[in-house]
Amino acid sequence: QKERDEQKNNSLKVIVMSATMDVDAFRKYYNNCPVIYLEGRTYPVTIYHSKIKHEDYQYAAVCTIFQL
Repeated sequence: QKERDEQKNNSLKVIVMSATMDVDAFRKYYNNCPVIYLEGRTYPVTIYHSKIKHEDYQYAAVCTIFQL
């Protein structure tokens, strides 16, 4: 940024956003700025279900987190 200022270039603006955001809305807001798409990473997820019903699901969730 300092070098851009010394060379009288426009300031650099970087926007990092989630994949669920509306890219076109941001692009239009910033005068149709260029967009760079980066492929994300995915990780395997295993889902476990409780075998019994818990009356206090918040407490059960906290207990499960600490067990992990």
